[in-house]
Amino acid sequence: MPNVEVCIVAPPRSGTDGCSPLQLEWIDKIRRLAEDRSQKISVFRTVTRTSERRDESRRRIRVLDPWEADRLYKLIHRGHGAVFLAGGARVLVDPLEPVSSANSVALSRVIRYKAFFRTFDGSTPVSDLFQEFDAWLESEHVESHRDCRVLPMHMFSPSRDWDGLDPASGRDEFARVHGKAGSLVDEKDRPWKQPSAYHGQEALHVANHPLPQGYHWDVNAARTMSRLASLVERWKFAPGSYANVSPDGHVRGGQSSGVSASRDGMAPRPPEPKTEAKSKSRARRRRRPDGKK
Repeated sequence: MPNVEVCIVAPPRSGTDGCSPLQLEWIDKIRRLAEDRSQKISVFRTVTRTSERRDESRRRIRVLDPWEADRLYKLIHRGHGAVFLAGGARVLVDPLEPVSSANSVALSRVIRYKAFFRTFDGSTPVSDLFQEFDAWLESEHVESHRDCRVLPMHMFSPSRDWDGLDPASGRDEFARVHGKAGSLVDEKDRPWKQPSAYHGQEALHVANHPLPQGYHWDVNAARTMSRLASLVERWKFAPGSYANVSPDGHVRGGQSSGVSASRDGMAPRPPEPKTEAKSKSRARRRRRPDGKK
């Protein structure tokens, strides 16, 4: 059974744009309960940026750095994931474009269909949230690797929020717009083909469902040049080119005799974040009366 990953997304612990006292208390309770359950904990901190669009009047936007967003997205594909959000967070649609509301979407939209997700509301006890998570862990939430909810939707359909895919009727509507598993076409008219041979040794998970080892799509160019953005990089698809895209958003250039798509740029890496220690009490050293330790 894959690891259980408890991910906390929150503002900095202090400062002008930091957590409120209630949010800090909520986060500490999540930490303690996850530790009691021997579950892995990862913390992701948002940063506040000013919109660079003139028509947004220097709007302040709380975002996850592209590399942090990518780290979170990849993590929840490698175990049974729970994501707890305090304070709101957005993710850049194209990591090479300026920060703006138009070039960002709510984190919930990126996480949807991939992991258990809850936000701070100030009233729901943390123990109740973990009971919901336990119930969520009891079943798989996609039908197969051919289910459209396995797609990295922020890449496949970045301009439309497909928020109603859990009912079969929603998936039928998706198929009418983008085709079924064997004939998927994204919003840039690029075919996403399911190859007969998979690459790689890793078996990813989506919403508790294990995917075939090395599962991916061969994404082929449209008739005209287009670009495809992951959470950290952008690729250029000239006519006739292709690339491999994995469910966790990883893009790899074409490996066969065909023409590979080319990397168009990559988001700059942020400074290495300090690892946040788990909230376990530590015995302090005490000085003896004689001044020695």
